[in-house]
Amino acid sequence: MGWEAIENVKPVYSKSAVPADGVLVKTRRAMNDIRFIEVKVGGVLAKRARFHADEYKIRLLFGTGPDAGKIAVSLDQQNGTFLARKGRRNEVYTLTINRAAAEGLFSLEFDPFTVSNVEAIRPENGQPPMFTFKASAQMLEVE
Repeated sequence: MGWEAIENVKPVYSKSAVPADGVLVKTRRAMNDIRFIEVKVGGVLAKRARFHADEYKIRLLFGTGPDAGKIAVSLDQQNGTFLARKGRRNEVYTLTINRAAAEGLFSLEFDPFTVSNVEAIRPENGQPPMFTFKASAQMLEVE
């Protein structure tokens, strides 16, 4: 009796875990079309960056010069244009960057990536708490 392998035509998705002291960045689909970028912030990093409430307004900043390729996430209740929400069952915060906001800055075609050991930046002179992380090369490839 012989056996023949059956090929799985649907890709296998891994349940990528968010590092407690870092971020997980991936794209999300709706109706088989990539709609937005999802950034998940680990619980330890969120506490270091002073995230305590269920949701916050966030300001995203794109690095230039020596910080090129980095993304800064700043807790800014007054000027924030993105929303970070705390998960129901865990301490992970999620924020999304929609297609319109990503256009010209980020690609929507990249593999998920994690960045561990992200340090929160201590606020100075009344600045809001923030942290930065390096985006992947694929994420930065803009057409």
